[in-house]
Amino acid sequence: MSLSSAQIQQALRISKAIEEHLLRSGGTNVSSEDLYDMLADQRLVERDAEKGKHFRALLTQMAKANMLNLIPQCHAMPRSGGKYDWSFNRAPDRMPKRTPSVRLQNKPISLFFDTSEFTASEIAEMIAFLSEVYESVGGDELEIVGTTSYSFQRCVELAQ
Repeated sequence: MSLSSAQIQQALRISKAIEEHLLRSGGTNVSSEDLYDMLADQRLVERDAEKGKHFRALLTQMAKANMLNLIPQCHAMPRSGGKYDWSFNRAPDRMPKRTPSVRLQNKPISLFFDTSEFTASEIAEMIAFLSEVYESVGGDELEIVGTTSYSFQRCVELAQ
C-alpha cells in the first residue's frame, strides 16, 4: 500500500506543524488526540467527532507503507487488531529537508488560459488560487508576471 503525492505533502505539512507545536509547548510523549485540535485548526487534518479518526487512519496507512519517516516525531506502538498507539516527540535533526527542484529553480512556468472559456475574473481567481496552493505546500514566493497580455493556444483533440 503506497501513499499518494497529496498524502505525502499532507504528511510533510503535518510534520512541520507538529515540530513547531512541540517546540513551543515543550511537550513530550504527546498523543495523537492531544495534537488533533491544533492540526484540525490549521486544516491539516479533517475535523471529526472522534478527535482524530482521519489523522490516525493516515498514520496507520503510513505505518503500513513504511513511510512514517515523513513524520519523524511520530512513534507507533502496535496493538492487537492492526491498531497502533501513537506518541510524538521533537525530532529537529530528523526533519525532512525541502530541496528546490533543479528543473524549475528560477525558471518561469507559462500558463495559458482559453479566454473563450474563462472570463478575466475567473482567470484572476485561478491565479489567486494557484498562489495560495503554492504557499500552502511550502513555496516561498510566487511571482506573477505578464498578466497584461494573453497567449492564445488552439487545442485540437484528434479522433482515434
